[in-house]
Amino acid sequence: MASSNPFLSLAPELIQTIGDELSMSDLKQLRLTCKQLQPLVNHQLFRTVMIDITINNIKKSVDMLQLLATGDCNTRGSRADLEAQSATEQVAGCLRDALRSFSSLTTIRWSPVQWDNEEVQIAVVEALVGLSTLKNLHLNTTNCKAALPVDKLKGLEEISIFGLCSYVETMDNVGRLIARSPGLRSLKVAQYRNYGKPLGKAQSLHQLLEYCDPLEPLRLRHLSVQEALVRLDHITLPHLRSLTSLELTSVCDPFNTGNRYSYYRSQDDTGAAFDAQKVGSSTEDIWKAFASTGVRLEKLKHDSLPRSLLKYLSSYSGLKSLNIAPTHFDSAGLSDAAATEFFFCPSEQSCSYPGNS
Repeated sequence: MASSNPFLSLAPELIQTIGDELSMSDLKQLRLTCKQLQPLVNHQLFRTVMIDITINNIKKSVDMLQLLATGDCNTRGSRADLEAQSATEQVAGCLRDALRSFSSLTTIRWSPVQWDNEEVQIAVVEALVGLSTLKNLHLNTTNCKAALPVDKLKGLEEISIFGLCSYVETMDNVGRLIARSPGLRSLKVAQYRNYGKPLGKAQSLHQLLEYCDPLEPLRLRHLSVQEALVRLDHITLPHLRSLTSLELTSVCDPFNTGNRYSYYRSQDDTGAAFDAQKVGSSTEDIWKAFASTGVRLEKLKHDSLPRSLLKYLSSYSGLKSLNIAPTHFDSAGLSDAAATEFFFCPSEQSCSYPGNS
């Protein structure tokens, strides 16, 4: 009887450690050396998998999805970041099982395209529901063809939503997903304003956090909000007390119609404007409320410079990164006064400031 291969007798953890030290080309050769090695190094070779299906490669793509769905290509144990970019009606049937084959998937980056149909998009979400290891969701909502039931997911640690959103229900479902993710550490919602329509609760920080229990608050470490209404009160503040990093840009002021990021108002949206004032506030009031929490940020990015922010920054030390890009002032005098107060306020924090070398 031939003696066993001493390399194959090593503990799987040791073989995986060896694989971590190899280049991608050497890792491919190692995988091809022996069938017994394939399941041990697949997760290293398939760290990131992109699924990009178009009408031009539909036959090849369907064959690939069927292989994934049946497990013939040994991807069930892979630890991968998945990018699902496009699909057609012809692949919806096997797409669900193909995605489920990535049983150790931790991160998905999903950007639907305009040719996707509703059936395919719902199939993607349903597949993700069955992946218990999924922790990070990055979703572009621009080309969503229906309200995505992302509220069926749970237990995420990082959520990033970006793009225009035409379905209010999708963002409501994101709010429910946040409530089902008590371990959430990072939340980013950017550029989802639908221009030409009045903002309201549908595009606010309240919408994202209203389903969370204030008595069992989230312990968010990073929050990034862009193009939205923001009000810090009993609904939102409890979930921000653990923040170390905050980005607030293009915050919409429902009480001011005279600046670049003011609230959109037409003659027939009085009711929507009133609703917006319930969930939005000026940056001056935002920083007054935030200062009351006692939270000491380490990183801050903002595009306004209200006096309440200056007062907050001068109230503590420990800020490591500050990026302020004020976009408007009512007059040159106010701009000069803000600059003087900012640069001569009693703080030693480092900052990046447009026009300051």
